[in-house]
Amino acid sequence: MTIPASVTAAISSFVSATQSAAPLASQPRAILQAVQAQGAALVSTIDAAVLGASGQLDGPDPSGMPQVMVNELTALAVSAFDQSALADMRGFVGRAVANLDQL
Repeated sequence: MTIPASVTAAISSFVSATQSAAPLASQPRAILQAVQAQGAALVSTIDAAVLGASGQLDGPDPSGMPQVMVNELTALAVSAFDQSALADMRGFVGRAVANLDQL
């Protein structure tokens, strides 16, 4: 598994929306709510991707051929790294959404 393209596209869109609304403190409430809604949707998208990555963290079949086991362990490591990156993304976006709520 790799980070889904939908997540990276949604992050880019969210960053663009927040940058185009800068300075956020001077924006009307409707614009802030739209950016918050976009951020909340992004958090849900990332949560779904984290769950997808965690579903791929099952151990390899030890009865397989050595090369198959190596490939499965490599895929397992990639999924673990992806899940970690997604969890970090979720934390950053969640904090951004919480900060928007404070405006």
